[in-house]
Amino acid sequence: MEAVALPTREHLVATARRLLDAEGLEPLTLREIARRGGLSHGAPLRHFPSLATLLSAVAAQGFRELMESMDGAVGEAPPGASPVQRLAAAGRGYLRFALASPGVFALMFRPERLDPSEASYRESGTAAFDQLRQLVSAAQASGFLPDVSTMHLAAVVWASVHGLAQLWLQGALQGAGDHELEPTLDVMHQLLLGVRAAPKAARTRTRRRKSR
Repeated sequence: MEAVALPTREHLVATARRLLDAEGLEPLTLREIARRGGLSHGAPLRHFPSLATLLSAVAAQGFRELMESMDGAVGEAPPGASPVQRLAAAGRGYLRFALASPGVFALMFRPERLDPSEASYRESGTAAFDQLRQLVSAAQASGFLPDVSTMHLAAVVWASVHGLAQLWLQGALQGAGDHELEPTLDVMHQLLLGVRAAPKAARTRTRRRKSR
């Protein structure tokens, strides 16, 4: 059992996300989070009125980290990268986050397990999509499918990268390679965005996590 000085929101959120990544969403309860965090079973209710509210705080944190991962990947794009290449780089950051935090990633898109009235969850989710929308808009301004609705195009780009991440995490893309998702992502970017893969030395390799 983990010893803590005081039961805090931050400790509860950190404990919940460790459990999510280690064991998944289904066995998660307030009592189990409290037990794993070294707290009394009633401690979570002093900070969160329900499990859904606590998980919403975890999901909000996940969306913020997702945005940071995408920003970081865009920042790794080579000097002079086009807006379309920057959009492709953001997709690499999306996958990087998903594979590093699979439990939190899954939770973020399970609204039935969350509290939709929780402000930080709503705001961070909206901000994450707006980040993608701005990248898509910049790509369109440079000549990429300028006549398509930006919202529709952003939705397609999001669905494509998200679907790739989810299928990989579920072990459904075994035929695409046992250890690396990178080649499949490169093909997707070429088909969807017309962007050829950068040289391997300039990319961060995305490796498959072992199934739990």
